[in-house]
Amino acid sequence: MPKGTNRTKRIRETIASLFETQAKWDSRRLRKSCLDAIGGGNAIERARLGNSIRRTLTQLLESGVLVMGEGEEISAGPAFQALLPEGIDPPSRSNEMQEPEPSKIAPKKDTEAKKPKEKDMRRFLDELFKSGAHSEDEIVRAAVERFEVKGERVHGVRGLALQVLKASVAEGALACADGVYRMGEPSEMPKPASEKIAAAPKRTTAVKVQRASRIKPRAAAPLKGEATLDEKSFAMLINAQGGAFFNVFVAKLLESHYASAGIRVSGRFVVDGSEDKGIDVVFHTRDELGFTDKTAVQAKTRARSQITLKELREFYGCMHAEGATKGVFITTSTFTTEAVEFLAKSPDLVGIDLVKLFELACRYGIGIRDKDGKPYAAVELISL
Repeated sequence: MPKGTNRTKRIRETIASLFETQAKWDSRRLRKSCLDAIGGGNAIERARLGNSIRRTLTQLLESGVLVMGEGEEISAGPAFQALLPEGIDPPSRSNEMQEPEPSKIAPKKDTEAKKPKEKDMRRFLDELFKSGAHSEDEIVRAAVERFEVKGERVHGVRGLALQVLKASVAEGALACADGVYRMGEPSEMPKPASEKIAAAPKRTTAVKVQRASRIKPRAAAPLKGEATLDEKSFAMLINAQGGAFFNVFVAKLLESHYASAGIRVSGRFVVDGSEDKGIDVVFHTRDELGFTDKTAVQAKTRARSQITLKELREFYGCMHAEGATKGVFITTSTFTTEAVEFLAKSPDLVGIDLVKLFELACRYGIGIRDKDGKPYAAVELISL
């Protein structure tokens, strides 16, 4: 499968041909049909291709080439011609592919206006709580309805609503008891973010954990001259392997962390790349007192750009939609200033950037081997 521009071009051509055979597509079915049509490669290549298809579809929706209706149903948009090669006429619209009515095509500026900011969500919650107490699910449903979002944007609004709720409790403006939020009562929220970053105590007792399933990625070129690793060269090696490799790498790294902290892993799943619902790894853990947690993990390989506030909010919404009690967003890049502020306000969400990732890899010897007190690339970094 070609890379970069050629891969994107192939995906766009395949999507165009699929719309020639059918006027409307469910978003998940469209991604799967595109993946099957292009096909080829091993499991890792298919996972990378699935991620590329998802990104391309998002770009086409944002540019108006495609439009999403109710129930995540996708059809051709007003700019569909841009998807076709030059000299090719758009497919016939006689069978359901009618031009959307002007009244149903929201101008781009209106669409952007529907993305609420924190002050909009606070104003909405102030009005909502005038009618009395509400559960978390009721608040999220009301916010989604109020801001009229659909599809993947629902996760962003969910994440923003939960962030503002918990910030309001920490400030004393709201109180939470038995999952119900109300005004003017004592808080029962989790510990603030400043307390969650304290290092977990280490235990000398061996802890039995599940072995990570093995995925054989394509070989990466070793560093010339067996050079020592730093954060940058470490990230380059991981990024070269791709997202599916990084998912398994992160799973092994966090398993080692849990074992060191004396926390038993009762279940661990690396989610399939094409149907991950915004979550790449799921951990079920139990501490020595018997308390259990479900932790959702999103792992992002990224060579240049930072992780944005929008990405964190979407993951936060996905995490709670899947019933996770904690979330970890881990990347080979860094977080924007807004994203760091969001993490500080979210007691149940942790962000791990490249510097922290490299530190943990060195500490637990995942992908790193120590030689004379210096870090070198281990075999695991090339083949887990």
